[in-house]
Amino acid sequence: MMKRFIPVAAAAIVTTTMSLPAFAHSELTDSTPTDGAVVKEQLDEVSITFSGKIEKGSDITVTDSEGDKMDAKELTIDNTKMTVTFDEPLDNDTYNVDWNVLSGDGHPVEGTYSFSVDAKEVAEEKEDVVEEKEEATEEKVEKEADTPKADTSDEVTSPSMGMLAAVFGGLVVVIGGGLFFLLRKK
Repeated sequence: MMKRFIPVAAAAIVTTTMSLPAFAHSELTDSTPTDGAVVKEQLDEVSITFSGKIEKGSDITVTDSEGDKMDAKELTIDNTKMTVTFDEPLDNDTYNVDWNVLSGDGHPVEGTYSFSVDAKEVAEEKEDVVEEKEEATEEKVEKEADTPKADTSDEVTSPSMGMLAAVFGGLVVVIGGGLFFLLRKK
């Protein structure tokens, strides 16, 4: 009786365990600006955040209503967040954001969304804007230096519904198989 139960239990455990990585794909959880947003101030960066770690090789492409690609100054990837910055603020227009990321499990994930910029025309010189950005950056650096950073290397994410279904399905197979062989013997 036990000889029959062990292979069924082992098969159920292997099947359940092997299905778990399929649920580790990163999903878009936040973006700045958000999908469909109308930004009323100058915008010189776009950032997107995912549910899991994203790998180098991921990319963001921002195009205007004519389909012209906006030249990126810098693309940064920090754990679950990817940000693209531009040399100049984006003009008033509608923009599409196409993103391609490599999930922490190595699977590619892609998507797209759009937003519009409708910023008031500013009469100030661009030099004033640059000075304000430098001051804001210095303040941010000072705040970050004073704030201890949390170690996210062992960050635990909550299980997805699919993962829970796979685990419970595996348990049902193991228990059902065990009961089948126990009741069949009697």
